[in-house]
Amino acid sequence: MILAKVKNIYLVNKKIFESISYLAIIQMVAMILTFLTYPYLIKVLGLGLYGKIMLSQAVVSYVAIFVNFGFNISAAKSASEKINKPEQLNEICSAIIIAKTLIWLFITFIYVICILQFVPDNKNKVLYLSAYTLTFNEFLVCQWFYQAIEELKIIATLSIISKVTNVILIFLLVKSPSNYYFVSLITGGAYFFTGVYSILHMFRHHIKFVVPSISVIINVTKDSFNLFLTSAIIAIKNKLDVILIGAFISSEMVAIYDFAQKILNILLLPITIISNATFPRMNREKNKIFLKKIILVSFGLTFIYITFSELLLPYIMHYIFVVSHDSINITRLMILSAIFLSLSFPLAQNGLIVFNYTKLHLLGMLSTTALYIGIMALGYKCSLLTDVYYFVYTSLILFAYEAFYRYSFCKWKRIL
Repeated sequence: MILAKVKNIYLVNKKIFESISYLAIIQMVAMILTFLTYPYLIKVLGLGLYGKIMLSQAVVSYVAIFVNFGFNISAAKSASEKINKPEQLNEICSAIIIAKTLIWLFITFIYVICILQFVPDNKNKVLYLSAYTLTFNEFLVCQWFYQAIEELKIIATLSIISKVTNVILIFLLVKSPSNYYFVSLITGGAYFFTGVYSILHMFRHHIKFVVPSISVIINVTKDSFNLFLTSAIIAIKNKLDVILIGAFISSEMVAIYDFAQKILNILLLPITIISNATFPRMNREKNKIFLKKIILVSFGLTFIYITFSELLLPYIMHYIFVVSHDSINITRLMILSAIFLSLSFPLAQNGLIVFNYTKLHLLGMLSTTALYIGIMALGYKCSLLTDVYYFVYTSLILFAYEAFYRYSFCKWKRIL
């Protein structure tokens, strides 16, 4: 009887389970291979230079938000709504590709001029120009399309191949601190080939490229604008920490803080995988009961992950990172924020965005960013920005606040 029910649940939700599986493969491979290279790069480059590389990638991550322009969600949403209308799907997807290309070319022009003009020495210019290749992930990789049609096998396969190649090239090419620029360049190159293949496969096997009208290109860009603003606002809070730590503390502390964030991202894997995999179905059906199940599963898995990570953290850090009092404590505190994010993320993506409350979502993010800027201004005034724990506790406060207001908005609009 129980097996029959389980089988029925699987058959009804087969596409979702397949999407979850492929997203899990993508994320798990990325996680494992990243931590394979972590101890090697720190040993070869040193904690300080590795921290500088992470700082350059943090700056580029800001730029990548403009390149993405919110299409990672809006494009998946638009494409999923046109699945059964081939002609409209062709036009929408073609318009998205053109819009993303125009945006990337414009941003690239501005970025290169800024680096050549304002970055003082050639070593740093090379560092920031090589880091810019990471924007190929936002520009070229069409995960949004395969997510919309709920066929993520091709992206999972490409991701595994590119990540394995990336690790091999890191070990082959990064032999001394003078090879620092390869760290970003290799990853960017992998994104480039993955992205080009995903586009060619999309147009060869799923849709036809058509020349869309200018109005369609403008409309898909407009549809993405609120999500772009939200992403930009989120980035002020999520990415500025690394830059401020580099400016007020040290590049070594940047590396420690970056490691803690990577551990947090691992704990968020079940949340992001489940939310992304269920997003197309939620977008079509607007099922409030299903949303509650998503939140419950995400919270439950995260709680289990946190329990095990607290027990295993000292052993993990002993093998893959520099063990110190600060590195363990900072990572443990960052891990706690996963509790709030397990509620916050699905409430935003599968709640407010699915039910077309993007402006309300944006308003909430504006308030979070205003709170963050206020706390940072207070920290600057009181000379607290030289203490890394100030940044850690600020993150915990903001994540708790986000979960609270998103839950409140969803209750107010009767989504929950």
